[in-house]
Formats: sequence, C-alpha cells, structure tokens
Amino acid sequence: MTTWPEWYPADCPPKLAVMAKGSFFRLVDGERVTEVDFLSNRELVDQGIKTRVFWTEDKEYLAVACSVYSAQQDAEQTRKSFGALRKKRVARGAVDGGGRIMNTPDKNGSSHHSWWRPAGDEVWKSFVVLS
Repeated sequence: MTTWPEWYPADCPPKLAVMAKGSFFRLVDGERVTEVDFLSNRELVDQGIKTRVFWTEDKEYLAVACSVYSAQQDAEQTRKSFGALRKKRVARGAVDGGGRIMNTPDKNGSSHHSWWRPAGDEVWKSFVVLS
C-alpha cells in the first residue's frame, strides 16, 4: 500500500491519476539533480524557498504535485518560454511505479504531467541532467 505525505489534501492524488511509469523530464536548478529539485510548489512555499503562490484552494491538489514532461521538447519549450525558468536545466529519469501521475497539459497541449510522489520517494536519484 502506498503511503502519501500527510500534508496532501483530501482526495489526493486524484482518482484519474494512474501509476507513474515511464521516462520523464523535469526542469532542475543545477548540473546535478538534488532532492530540492523535486519539491512541489506547495513545499517550496512552505519552506520559504518560493514566495509566490500559483494555485487556488480548489487547485491545491496540483500544487502538491511535481511537474514533469513525457517529451523533452516540451520541457525545453517551457524553459525557454518563462524568464524565471531560463536558467534551469532539463533532466531525464525513469519512474517505475513511484506514485501516481496524470496528464495535465497546458493550453498548447504539451506533454505536461502532474506527478504525486509517495512519502519517502527517492526516484529523483534516477534523474540525470541532459542540458
């Protein structure tokens, strides 16, 4: 049985989320992937790393998820499109049953996914910086 972080909102991950499995891309801060690179927006705000909140109460289930892409080109495009993300790098890793995931594309139909990681998850260690 999967144990979810205690701070996840009720009914999270959503029922439409499926077992996370496959190769995914994530925007990270440095040349080496760290655990901080895989904190959700909610964790970043709670820890004082980020000050701006990008979600509403009815969308908090998205704030506790980790954003990943199934296509490298979409991760690259996101990085280029937002000034605050331009210094980030793209990392790739294999996820094999770690948590739940749901396709949450942007208005352009990107391969963006929201990934709900279980408590104690260390799958971030499988990610390697590509560019």
